[in-house]
Amino acid sequence: MDGVTGREVSYADLETMVAKVSSSLVRLGLVKKGSTLTMFCLNSIEFVIFYLAATVAGAIVSPVSPAYTVRTWLITFLFNTQALL
Repeated sequence: MDGVTGREVSYADLETMVAKVSSSLVRLGLVKKGSTLTMFCLNSIEFVIFYLAATVAGAIVSPVSPAYTVRTWLITFLFNTQALL
């Protein structure tokens, strides 16, 4: 359940969505095994779907809080993680 919107997703639907997003990330060439992705997103169902899809595709996900300043975000995450997205 999404705590903000109240939207609910069953495990079966979650599994289907993760599989679709994961295959799309690979097919579009956005993720390769071992890629590091930075994910700048509020806590939501979409966060869970993308996080799981990226890891299923073989990526390492580095989530970033929207509360961080641009300076903190650039220095800490982009430079230290060498993220692609």
